[in-house]
Amino acid sequence: MNKRQIIASLNKIANELDAASLYKEANTLTQVMKRVAIMTGGYFDVNNYPQFKELQQKVNEILGSHSGFSASYALRSLVKYYSEDERSGSKEEYLQELRDKAETAMDRMDQMMGRDTMMLIEAAKEFQNDNNLDDETMKMVVSKLR
Repeated sequence: MNKRQIIASLNKIANELDAASLYKEANTLTQVMKRVAIMTGGYFDVNNYPQFKELQQKVNEILGSHSGFSASYALRSLVKYYSEDERSGSKEEYLQELRDKAETAMDRMDQMMGRDTMMLIEAAKEFQNDNNLDDETMKMVVSKLR
């Protein structure tokens, strides 16, 4: 079975689940279907998202003038934002923690890293919303930004 046939089969099953009023199960299967659609040869393929280049450009603009340490901190924080296994609490709590750190930072470098991180997260959230992606998929997207 090729990828197209697998997606078609999953779609048919999801529609049957919807018809049987099993909406939660249908939505779960739809998420699986999306993941299958974006995977190529077992790897996440950013070429399936034309806007990825825009996101990469925004990231480069945000981080372009900063040191390697500052840029890598901001990217690590972005990855952590989408990785439940790397952060404690909700995304909103983590975002507030980052904001608080940036606001209370005494050092100019820490303030810049906090600001850059917030800008990266906003750009990633916009990309996520524009493409209707779940957090698991976004975790793969942001890992490609490194």
